[in-house]
Amino acid sequence: MLRVAVTTVLLFVVSSCADGDAASEPEDTATVGEEGLTVTRDGGETYEFHDAVAECATSDAGAGDIEVVRLTAPADYRHAFRKGRLREPFLYVEVIPGIEGRREFPLGGRNFDEGPPDVVVFGADPEGQNELSGDVEVATGHVTIIEATCDPEPRVAFTIRATLGSEFSDGRSVHVWGGLEAGESPG
Repeated sequence: MLRVAVTTVLLFVVSSCADGDAASEPEDTATVGEEGLTVTRDGGETYEFHDAVAECATSDAGAGDIEVVRLTAPADYRHAFRKGRLREPFLYVEVIPGIEGRREFPLGGRNFDEGPPDVVVFGADPEGQNELSGDVEVATGHVTIIEATCDPEPRVAFTIRATLGSEFSDGRSVHVWGGLEAGESPG
């Protein structure tokens, strides 16, 4: 009887540990919707993005006219800068129309002369005027592009679960989780 009791206790402890490990590593359940994006600074402070705007433009990178669609959050991002200084956080995801699927960080862009990379993730945080990127070596995680189009209207939808690194190499990264969309849904 003692052997049965010890075996039962050991099975319970082992299964409890397995459940605890699974709970400490949350599933990738980010969705596009009302949840928006949550950004967490290294110190634990958070801020959120719930609205965004999509626009199509010619890329700044490379020779030739390559069209990109850009989602920028918040939707009134032009107000993030006052008197030449960043006052509010913003984030943009730039995608070549038609690109879909998951991309791992660091994204690793193309050579500037070759044109824009398929996906760019960039942000700015007014705390220390920090510039954040999915291209830097310390960036980890992934972004999943659900939709990126300019026809008939600009539209971008994505989910992200990542750590974006500072472009200033000072170690101030942020963790970004959730999903956003901008533009009119077809239909």
